[in-house]
Amino acid sequence: MDTKKYDVIIVGAGLSGLVAAYTLSSFGIKCCILDKSDKIGGGNSSFKNEFGDIFDSGYHALDESRSHITTALFKKVVENFHRKKLCRGIVLNNHVFPYNSDINSWPKELSSLLDLSDIDDIGTTISEENLSSVYGSRFIEYCKNNIFKSYPSEVRASIEGRDKNRMFDLIYPWFFPKLMKKTIDGGEEWAQYHGKMRNQDQFVLYPKENGFYGFVESLYNAINKDFCDIYLGCKDLKLKLNNDHQCESVSFLDRSLIANNYFWCAPFFGLAALLEMKLPDGVPQKLALGSFRLKNDLTQSYHEILVGDINHNINRISFPGYMRSEKNNLIQVEFLFPDGEYKVDSDFWKLSWLNSLKDMNIIDNINVESFDFEICYRGMVTKYPLDEISKEYEKKFKDSNTNIFLPFVNAGPENINRLVPAVINNTIEFISKKGIQ
Repeated sequence: MDTKKYDVIIVGAGLSGLVAAYTLSSFGIKCCILDKSDKIGGGNSSFKNEFGDIFDSGYHALDESRSHITTALFKKVVENFHRKKLCRGIVLNNHVFPYNSDINSWPKELSSLLDLSDIDDIGTTISEENLSSVYGSRFIEYCKNNIFKSYPSEVRASIEGRDKNRMFDLIYPWFFPKLMKKTIDGGEEWAQYHGKMRNQDQFVLYPKENGFYGFVESLYNAINKDFCDIYLGCKDLKLKLNNDHQCESVSFLDRSLIANNYFWCAPFFGLAALLEMKLPDGVPQKLALGSFRLKNDLTQSYHEILVGDINHNINRISFPGYMRSEKNNLIQVEFLFPDGEYKVDSDFWKLSWLNSLKDMNIIDNINVESFDFEICYRGMVTKYPLDEISKEYEKKFKDSNTNIFLPFVNAGPENINRLVPAVINNTIEFISKKGIQ
């Protein structure tokens, strides 16, 4: 069997693995990246329909102001991209109206539920009590009984025993009217982000070629291949671990690779299983994704619409053509749910979604030229908050004494603005501590 040695072997060619390889190779560190798939990017991909229209299966755009490190990397590796002032809408009770709009712009049946304070000073503690003190108890009850229940994965987690206050993590501030937002300095990243987003315009970046997968391809092309080998389609990929959970080699097909250091950039539950760690109780989560091409242009002018309506099996609607300043006749809908709770039949979803789009007045008739349906696993549904699971397993991996390093531990959903800075910073810190040259 052919054996080759590296300073670092990276398992997983998703975004985490590519960022790690980019960082290591930039320092002239000899590494390789391995993946069972024939394609880079993991779940972050784009595809073309029969007409050549591009739809994204992963990330849909990059928020320019959320992470300076992520934005700097994007601008460095992507040569041509769109910069858009994002126009986002929300759906409540079949009404489509602008996100972050003043209460006077809200439909009366919804605005009548609100009893607003002068300023949103909730800070970083999101609870029913705090939200009620700012927006009124009637609207919070509406959130619980209508908006929250339109997210079946969150409902399932709540039934299983998740803290009831966590239900507002997904709802706030997306489905709330505009108020002056108290600026939060030095708080958690998400709180600072939402504070900025409520007080200023949001600009997003999007590659001009190959959908958002263009960023993944550009990052791959920017890896210094003099210091990094890429192995894709690694069938029967196996890590050889000794009794102390030390990785001794990685093998696939007729190759055996060894290294002084090993990076795990595949889904971390796979490594947890290898290290014989107990996995959290839960069920897999599925994503249903529908991509429509229509005969006629749409008249709406939103780049994306967030749906918080119990009557529709939709969480988000996006408009890829409009995002790229092209013909506005493309619609993509997304819906997350616990495995086993909904049908996986394409015809069922197509009819359900078309009826919903008509009820919301996004389309006025069924004039579909093309429909693509995809359903895949994305993360898990559990009563334990995913951020707490991430922290728990990050500590477990550090305490395990394994020689396998995880540059980013995340139970999902994946967030590009947290992933990229974490992988870069942790990889550089790893290089410094290990004294790799």
